[in-house]
Amino acid sequence: MVVLQKTLVVMFAVCLCLVASSTQAEMLVHYTFDDVTGTTVPDHGTDAGDHAGTLIGDAFIATDAERGAVLELDGVDVNENSDHVQIGGPALDLNVAGSATIAAWIWTAKTGYPHQAIFSSGPMANLYFGVIPDPEDQFLANGGPTAIRSNNWADLLVDYHGRWTHVAVVMEGDMSYFYVDGMPFGSADRGGPIPAPTKSPVVGMDIGSLRWVFKGRIDDFRIYNEALSAEEIAAIVPEPSTLMLLAIGALVLLARRKR
Repeated sequence: MVVLQKTLVVMFAVCLCLVASSTQAEMLVHYTFDDVTGTTVPDHGTDAGDHAGTLIGDAFIATDAERGAVLELDGVDVNENSDHVQIGGPALDLNVAGSATIAAWIWTAKTGYPHQAIFSSGPMANLYFGVIPDPEDQFLANGGPTAIRSNNWADLLVDYHGRWTHVAVVMEGDMSYFYVDGMPFGSADRGGPIPAPTKSPVVGMDIGSLRWVFKGRIDDFRIYNEALSAEEIAAIVPEPSTLMLLAIGALVLLARRKR
């Protein structure tokens, strides 16, 4: 029992070290979905509470076997009351900073929808981030004069359907950089800076054109007012193998101490 307790303490310490080593960039918005009360989604960003969200439509918090409490959207209706999270608080103008990062864990299946909207703050000609499940399996990120797309998912031999996948887009200058599960996934020139929002920003639908919604689950949604580096992106998506190696290393040290 004592050995087990020590093992648990060591593994907990390893997890704390991983969290502490993650990026220190300023998070404007951070929804963990672990502590939603009624329709209020607490914001755990740098200025905690400034951008608390609101569940709209039939959006609800589900219990996922892998990730615990997560946002679930049915993607049925396509109108202003479609399932989504309304980001509240002061105006969220990423144009002011000139760089930004949007990241989230997503779970979605093949839906037949041409787009799965993760975030938007206006029509698709404005700022939009989503995935294109059918048929291209790509990212789509608007945020300048030109709509841009990532590489095809097949380029990384990644099948994100029916499993949790971490996705991120980093916008810096006129460029956007895409990441899947912490790994670089192509880049593209937007042809201009990040535009100012024309609508209140939302998670889970295209609020501008009211054409695209998200069907599936979203967790750990983040917006940074900085362009995270590849190392910082990787830090918020630790590989299971890395966690295992660290845990094994900690156990080896514990065993040596007992000699």
